[in-house]
Parts: sequence; C-alpha cells; structure tokens
Amino acid sequence: VLSALPAELFQRVVAHLSLHEKSVASAVCSRWRHRMWGGVRRLTLRRVPSILEHNCLRPLLLRCPDLTTLECPPEMTDDDVAVVCEAAPGLRSLGVRRAKSVTDAALRGIAALRELEELHLSASWNVTSHGIAHLHPLRASLRCVELRGCDLVGDAALEVLGAFARLERVDVRDCVLVTDSGVKHLCGCGLTALDISGTSVTDFGVRRGVSPHPLLHTLLLWGGKGTDAPPPTTSRPPPPPAPLDLHQG
Repeated sequence: VLSALPAELFQRVVAHLSLHEKSVASAVCSRWRHRMWGGVRRLTLRRVPSILEHNCLRPLLLRCPDLTTLECPPEMTDDDVAVVCEAAPGLRSLGVRRAKSVTDAALRGIAALRELEELHLSASWNVTSHGIAHLHPLRASLRCVELRGCDLVGDAALEVLGAFARLERVDVRDCVLVTDSGVKHLCGCGLTALDISGTSVTDFGVRRGVSPHPLLHTLLLWGGKGTDAPPPTTSRPPPPPAPLDLHQG
C-alpha cells in the first residue's frame, strides 16, 4: 500500500520516521530506498553523533540528492565538514553549531558550496576572523551568517562580510572582539537583522555603524559595553497613533 502512494504523500508519511527507521525501511528494496531518500530536503543530525562513526555520513548524504538544509552534530571535525561539502554540494543552509573541533580549515571547504545562503557556526570556538575570510567566494549567495559565541571572531570578520552583496542577517552575539570599527564595515550591506549583544560595540558605534541601515528592522544590542539599550529592541520606533477626527457626529 505504501509503495502505491503518490510521491508527496509518501514523503509526508516517512517524515515521521526516525533516521534509524528510514535506514531500515530503505533496505526493503531499491525502489523504497530511492523513494525514502530521494525527496529529502532537510536533515537534522544534531542528536545523532553516531552518524559520524564507521564512515556513515557520506553514504547518507549521497542518498539525498535533493538535500538543501543540513544540521550537523556538534562532534563534527574538519574532515567531517569536508565530507559534507563533497557529498552535498547543493546545500543552501548549513548548521555546524557547538562544533569545538571545527577550525578555519573547514571554512575553506564550505566556501565551495556556491549555493549556500545560510551558515550557522554558533559556539564553534575555534573559528576565527581569518577563517571567515575564506568565505569570500560566497559573497554573491550568503544571506545569513550566525557567529554567536565565537570568541575569536572580531572586526576583521565583519570587514570581510561587509563585501557580501546579499547579506541580510548577521549574529555576532558575545563576540567580544567585535567593536565599533567592525560594525562600521557593515554600512554597505542591506541588513534587515543584526545581533551585537554582548560585544564591545558602544552607543557611538551603533549611531555611526548601524543607524544608516534603511532596511534594518531588528537590532539586538543589550549587554554590550557602553550601550544603554534595554533588551531586546528594534531600530525603528512604532508608528504614532492616527489622529482623532473631531468633526464626526
């Protein structure tokens, strides 16, 4: 019965299966294997560190030719990231959060994902500003960069990101090496959301580097050095109420 379902209904059913259950079901026959993985566009592996053992990551990704979004387990290494970049070149969103073993070398491989639009590297502590410079080939595609808690990322990284034509969202929360000078480099971007909470950006840096953004609708800057802003806030005040019409009735 399951085999006779249209592709869309089949994918809705198998979406409720765990990764292990999908692997078991795909062993039924070649047709099931193709249908089980062929339509998969998103994989969340954050709680499946075992996928990195016994070289299981590459075969899994090769089964998903339509994959566009991947959330990796925090146990990832530079070699594992290289496998991802080779086996899933069509990724548009990549999450490598809390990956303490990932270094700047991994970002050199990520730069080969020319369709990548979102990159999430929060709390990957060994990523530095030098590594962000490796992402320069993605300046025409990258829309969102999340570097929250990357202690070694500073102004030099924002200088690189300032040249990214399509950049819309930047998160450098708790990156204490980010200062007023770094934020100024983002003036040329069409940012819509910026999180500089917990950085070394001051009120002066906010006025000079953030205020000129005409498209910015979300600005988070609480907890920074020298800022008096309450948590969280926006860059634009709410519109005033409409005037009352006193001539009615």
